[in-house]
Amino acid sequence: MQTWRPPAAVDSPDALVSYYGSSIPDLLDLAPLVNAPSLHHFGLADVYIDNATVERVHDAVTADGRPVEFEVYEGANHAFDNDGFALHRPEASALAWQRTLDFLSRTLPT
Repeated sequence: MQTWRPPAAVDSPDALVSYYGSSIPDLLDLAPLVNAPSLHHFGLADVYIDNATVERVHDAVTADGRPVEFEVYEGANHAFDNDGFALHRPEASALAWQRTLDFLSRTLPT
């Protein structure tokens, strides 16, 4: 029987971007295996991942001095970037997208 592992634990991606991160808390033991630069977006009003858990994720992914950017959005709930969903936050969505583009342009090889 094979154990599923997220791609970051086996592959070496050039960069990682996470929106909402609701599954990340269950994978924090794998954080030391991730060496790629990463960007994480969290809404501070997310009903699926509370602020204490967001802090726990932050502490885990930044613990070893890896290249990590961590962005939070006040008043944004889960799926704030989904423009087809009632919880969409256009301002947070636009800012997260711009930050994602900036991050990828800085970190991906050209």
